[in-house]
Amino acid sequence: MRILKNYVGRAFLVTFFMALLIITFVVSLSVIFKLTDLLAKDVSARPLLSILATSIPLALVFALPQAGLISSLLVFGRLSSDGEITAMKASGISLESIVSTPVFFGILMAVLSVYMQNELSPKAHYMQRYYMSQMSTSSIFSMFEEGRYITEYPGLSIHIGKRTDNKLSKVRVYDTREDGMKREITARSGVLISDTNSYDVIMELEGVTIKPFSKDIPDAAYCDRWPIRITKATFSKTYFATVKDMTLADLVTRIQNVSTYHPNLSGKALDIQQMSYMFQLNKRMSYAMSCVAFIVLGIPLGIKTHRRESSVGIVMSLVAVMIYYLLTMLAEYLVKTPVLRADIVVWLPVIAATFIGIFLLKKSE
Repeated sequence: MRILKNYVGRAFLVTFFMALLIITFVVSLSVIFKLTDLLAKDVSARPLLSILATSIPLALVFALPQAGLISSLLVFGRLSSDGEITAMKASGISLESIVSTPVFFGILMAVLSVYMQNELSPKAHYMQRYYMSQMSTSSIFSMFEEGRYITEYPGLSIHIGKRTDNKLSKVRVYDTREDGMKREITARSGVLISDTNSYDVIMELEGVTIKPFSKDIPDAAYCDRWPIRITKATFSKTYFATVKDMTLADLVTRIQNVSTYHPNLSGKALDIQQMSYMFQLNKRMSYAMSCVAFIVLGIPLGIKTHRRESSVGIVMSLVAVMIYYLLTMLAEYLVKTPVLRADIVVWLPVIAATFIGIFLLKKSE
């Protein structure tokens, strides 16, 4: 029994680390191409090496579960096609005993992934974006990120639904720069304009609703165009931490005290901000647990292929990964509707993969 477990475990580990190396390299290609382009523009090599180093933890986060899935499909597909699974079961060895080593290894990878997701990766992401922000090639509008509330400018809280270069859409601004009044400004679209005579940026909004319009006019007002000047917006290229840069402790603190960290927000906007923190936390945990789920799913799928060709396992793994990440993207879209609980929905692909894998394992037994 011990010899067979070592045999299966050794085959799984060799395939896993080979797959991990290849996937990590592929995931890092976009960063490598970007750094090559910057190097061609005579950017100093030192920050480029720092960016490359910080990209490795980010790549490993995605590579670990995928490597586990591919290894399960390839190893157990080969064992099945060679009749070794049948021989083991005929000798009285249960399928649970055969798969115990890969599953235990998946649990260890999940624990490692939890640490990487909540400690290493946020810090690596912050350092990578920080180094990028220090380079002269950074866009002057790089601080206006879409999908989050930008609170770095005094008296303003800005949310941009979508940004393409300097073009904006679905803009929401909470303006408290005037004493004793809080304005909510929504706009269908807009553009960012850099003032060449200063470090200011002007948000030229279109299709605008302003509520209240002023202290004398407390009702909502509508106008075709409305400019908002942000002083000294491009003076500093300092990168401010986002939700992706927060550790586990940071996220828990923000969730528990969201109104303290976002005093300008209220109502649905505050609920959306809190849900974004809760979703980020649960997405990290679900990604970590997918290391186990993908192995549990990949083992019976590999056994059932009954074919030697590695292309079958690779295609099946790509399909499974694509479905998983599509469902995760759907859950992320639901963050804007807190009542739909995106933080719970993000767990559904992991739970589904685990139960389907267990069901197929029982049938294979």
